[in-house]
Amino acid sequence: MESVDGRSAARKHVLLKAIIITDEGMLTARIRDLSESGVKISCSGPPAEGRDVIFKHGEIFIAARVTWATEADAGLEFYRKLPPGDLVKMLQLISSPPQA
Repeated sequence: MESVDGRSAARKHVLLKAIIITDEGMLTARIRDLSESGVKISCSGPPAEGRDVIFKHGEIFIAARVTWATEADAGLEFYRKLPPGDLVKMLQLISSPPQA
C-alpha cells in the first residue's frame, strides 16, 4: 500500500545521527525521515545516486542503495525492510526523555 505521497511505506520525520559507510570511507549524516524501506539523510557530500552503502545507526547496520542525491541530501532504499523491532528502537530514541 502506498502512502499519500506515493511512497510504498509511511515515513516518520526524525532528527537522528547515522553513519553511512561507502567503499571510500564513512560519512556522518543526519536522518531526516525514516521508514521500514528507506531513509532520507542530510550530510556534506552524500554518496552519488546508484551507489551501494551501509547505513549504521547505533547497533543497526543495513545495506542500502542511494536512489537520489543532491549536494546535501540523499535517499537510501534498504535492500531488505528494516525489521519492525529495529524501527521501534530507533523511534523510541526520539520519544524517550533525556536521562539525567
